[in-house]
Formats: sequence, structure tokens, C-alpha cells
Amino acid sequence: MNQQDLFAELRSLRRSLAKLLPELPARGQDWRPRDGMRTVWELATHLVQVPAIDTLISQAAPQKDVQVREKSLSANDAAGLLAVYDAGLSEAERHFSAMSAEEFEGTVTTAFYGHSMPAKGWLLEIVTHVHHHRAMLYTCLKLMGRPVDMSHLYA
Repeated sequence: MNQQDLFAELRSLRRSLAKLLPELPARGQDWRPRDGMRTVWELATHLVQVPAIDTLISQAAPQKDVQVREKSLSANDAAGLLAVYDAGLSEAERHFSAMSAEEFEGTVTTAFYGHSMPAKGWLLEIVTHVHHHRAMLYTCLKLMGRPVDMSHLYA
């Protein structure tokens, strides 16, 4: 897979998020699947931050910089959450598209938590990370009794 294939998948995920996020309960409701887990709003916020934050991590940013950036990326409604995702996707596209094929395949960076991968691996990690949390959000919405179905996942 090349950069464009992975960006196409992230855009496909965006279409799914555009259907799932409006099903969130009103901001401020603290529903969570169980104690010790994120609230559904914390989960949704984390999910839409993934493209921006994981791109920053892929650039070997210090943990403090990543934490500051996370705090700056939030919203109070579905449209705002989608805007966070869109901005992060644009950042990821700019960063990874600027690389030659050789750089994309071979440039290895190390995250502040010690994990090292080439750029190709980091971009694939962004895709799988969004898939993971989208599935969690879908499950939470189902558990809350929200009217979501497979058409929300495969928009």
C-alpha cells in the first residue's frame, strides 16, 4: 500500500464518522461502558484526534508537545469533532505525501514511548488506530441504545 491508498481509507473512515458522531448524546453526559474507561465523549474526542496526534508522534515529538496538542483539539458537537478529524487528516496528508517513496518506506522514527517504525508503518498505524476506536464508539453507541447499524460503519 502506498500513501494514497492509506489516505483513501482515512477518508472512507471520515464518511463513517460523519454518520456515527451525530448519534452521540449531548455533550456533558458522562456515560461510560464501565468504571475506569473513557466516557463516550472522551472516546469520540480521542478518536478524532488520532490523525493529528499520531502524525505528530511519528515525527518523534516529545511527550509534552503531544500532550499540549491533545489538549488543544476538542469540540462540543459532532460538527466540531469532524472538523478536528479533517484538520488532522490534512496534516497527515501533507506530512506523509511530502515524502519520496524511499523516505516513506525507509525513514524510521521513534516515538516518545520507545516504539520505532518507518513512515509507512506510522501511517498504517493511524488507519488501524482510527478503525479500532471507531469500532469502540459504535459499540458504545449500541450499548447506549442509540439507533446505529452497519450503515453507520460502512457509509
